[in-house]
Amino acid sequence: MKKILFLFLILFCLVGCKRKEALEPDMFKKKVEEKGYVVQDVTDKNDIEVTTIALLALHSNYEIEFYKLNSEESSISTYNMITSKLEEQKKQNSKEKKERKKNSQKYILETNKIYAIVSKIDNTIVYGFTTLEHKKMLQEDIKSLGY
Repeated sequence: MKKILFLFLILFCLVGCKRKEALEPDMFKKKVEEKGYVVQDVTDKNDIEVTTIALLALHSNYEIEFYKLNSEESSISTYNMITSKLEEQKKQNSKEKKERKKNSQKYILETNKIYAIVSKIDNTIVYGFTTLEHKKMLQEDIKSLGY
């Protein structure tokens, strides 16, 4: 019995603790353009000073922001800043989900009007925001990016 439990634990770690791969900006751009997004380089217009590159992918119903930061530490502080701003929008009946894995973090907020997802892998961040009616499409698009 102990051997089975031990083997199950090892298998779970091998499957669940897998390291995620961050996208490079050009691959992010390629993938979202294939889905019909229009991509803008907004690095110069970005308030986050530690950003190496910032891309804005526009869809008719929502947008996805992509940030590549100059270090892992910068990405952690930027991720925390974005999630803190989202947490300020929480309402009484909001749904909130937080995940933390080997080299990634994810925060999801759903209120009675909005759906937002912030996902960090290494020194990159993907941030999407939409209304509830377009939630599924945004989820699928971000998942297809590996975030």
